[in-house]
Amino acid sequence: MIFYFIRFFTIALFVSVSLYGGETNTTLLDANSTTYKALLKSVSQTKVQNDEILLQKVLLTKLISLNSGKNRISKIVKIPKNFKEYGDLFNQFIQNAIKKSVLKEKIKQIDRKIKILKTEIKETKQSDKAIFTLQLQDAFYSKTKKLYEKQSDFMYKQMNMITSVLNDSAKNILFDANIFDKDIEHYQKNSNKIKNEISKLQVEKERLEFLNNTDKKIGKIDILIKKRTQEYQDIVRKTITSMFFKFSNSLVKKDKKAFQTEKRILGLIGKLESSNSIKNAVDPLLNSMEKHYLGAINVITSSTVHEVQNILISFWNLVTKPLFQINDSLISIMKIIISIFI
Repeated sequence: MIFYFIRFFTIALFVSVSLYGGETNTTLLDANSTTYKALLKSVSQTKVQNDEILLQKVLLTKLISLNSGKNRISKIVKIPKNFKEYGDLFNQFIQNAIKKSVLKEKIKQIDRKIKILKTEIKETKQSDKAIFTLQLQDAFYSKTKKLYEKQSDFMYKQMNMITSVLNDSAKNILFDANIFDKDIEHYQKNSNKIKNEISKLQVEKERLEFLNNTDKKIGKIDILIKKRTQEYQDIVRKTITSMFFKFSNSLVKKDKKAFQTEKRILGLIGKLESSNSIKNAVDPLLNSMEKHYLGAINVITSSTVHEVQNILISFWNLVTKPLFQINDSLISIMKIIISIFI
């Protein structure tokens, strides 16, 4: 009985596609895995097997996968028991920030695709057999967008949860400032060494390119550069994690040196890939922890001092920046002002 009902519904769906060609098929958008499986079975039994039918089968298979529940992600945020778990949670926060940024870009791209598809559907004749394929593709993109939005919302909520857990658990973690300082020094030495290696490899690559060398040497150098770059990124991440330990330890001890460490952390983040996404997430996290342990007034005072410092630095860079050159002397606003008053 159920089979015949599904069969009837499938046929009715095909009829609705034929009748309402040129429009978005809401039945396809709202359908579940059972419906897509019935449609896939019906399409697979079609005697004609061309590229159009093959694409329909692929799209239906993808729609079944989207509705299978395999895309679920864990909602658990464990309370850290030691500084390693504490560091892992901080890095999970960073990974979530990167994923959220990637999802945001994917949603933008898929929005553009949906817009193009809807235009194509409107311009396609009702009798055209391609209308069903276009509507399937529209359903796939629309459902994928909903999944991305759901995942992005989850990332946002989990990042808030991690912020709360990091705030509450810092005071319960046993930190050893001496170990972290040694780790930071070790990581920075290694990162500088790797950075020099990358520069040497890039120089060697350019030398080969100048000679129009097209053999496998350039390919091998590219692989090495990629490998060393990833190593550099990993070490910078480790340095940031150690600095976060130091930052948290200062907060627990009510030490205002935390503000200096915060500045160093944000500076190091600038060396990472996806630096803007990470910085936009980590900056509020650090600020939240500072308010939690040091109080809002101290945070505002520190922020004001940093802003004044940044303004002074920007002003100094502006007035000392060379405007033009006379003979071998670089002339800046500062030099002009000094020459006026002397």
